[in-house]
Parts: sequence; C-alpha cells; structure tokens
Amino acid sequence: MVSVKSAKVGFVNAAEEKAEAYKEANTFCQKQNKEVETINLELRDAGLAQSASATLEFKCVEVDKT
Repeated sequence: MVSVKSAKVGFVNAAEEKAEAYKEANTFCQKQNKEVETINLELRDAGLAQSASATLEFKCVEVDKT
C-alpha cells in the first residue's frame, strides 16, 4: 500500500498525489519485473485545514504478454 499526502492546504484536488502513488507502486513492481494491479484507490481532495491525499492498495502481478 502507498499513501501520499500533500503539503498544500486549500481547495486542491488529489490528482498529483494519485500520480505520485502510482509512480511509487510502479517502481516497486518493476523491480520484480511485474506490473501494478489496483485493488483500491482512495482520494481525498484538500479543503479547510485538510491536505489532499491518495491511498493506493495494489498488488504486483506478472506482466501479460498477450
């Protein structure tokens, strides 16, 4: 599982955090010559006194060569 929080506060969406979470997951899986399969993705946009965040639950699976 990868969890990313933004330092930004205000009305910002979690797109950057989502991208960073997938980047970290891909790096992890590529070291095993596998690819990311998403199990669950939770995004929370920033708001008053709340930073944007993304939590990605994933597993690494064999690359489909078809």
